[in-house]
This record gives sequence, structure tokens and C-alpha cells, in this order.
Amino acid sequence: MAVNGINGVNPQAGQMGMNQATDSYSRNLQKQIADAQKQLQELSSNEQMAPEEKMKKRQEIQQRINDLNLQLRQHQMEQRRENPESTSADKAKTASQVDTPVDIRL
Repeated sequence: MAVNGINGVNPQAGQMGMNQATDSYSRNLQKQIADAQKQLQELSSNEQMAPEEKMKKRQEIQQRINDLNLQLRQHQMEQRRENPESTSADKAKTASQVDTPVDIRL
């Protein structure tokens, strides 16, 4: 059940490839985001909490999710800046392998 767009709160999490989220810092942030989204779902089903209190708690959790998403995006940008040669080197290696003439003699 989606409450206040919970399913759309972290659209990047599903879009990240294996290569983008392999470091432990990224995985930790993603886990914290998932935990906060779970808290939002649990909050919506809490019948004992007053509506005003629920709304305040929901806003706090959503703000935490937004902050975590921002940290994750910044970290990923830093990772890409630190390792731009790895993707360029892989592309150059692949290109050189394709363009290399092969001498086939029997």
C-alpha cells in the first residue's frame, strides 16, 4: 500500500546498477532509506497514534529519507569523479580489442 507516495520516495534505489552500489557506504545508505520507508508504512497502520502526531512523525521520516537520498547521490557523484579513468579505460580496452587485426595462419 502506498501512503503519500512512499513507493516513489526513492526512485533511484531501483535504478542503481550493481556497479553503482557496490561499496559499503552506499549499501549502508540504501539500507537506512529502506528502513525509513518501512517505518513510514508501519506508521500509517498505527491506530493508536493521534493524526497530528502521525503527520509530524511522517514529515520527520520523509525528511530523513530525503537527506539520505541526497547523501547517496553525492557519494555516487564523488565515486564517479574519483574513478573516471576506470570506465574510460574499459571502453578503450574494448575498442582496441575490436580494432586489432588478427593474423590467422594455419
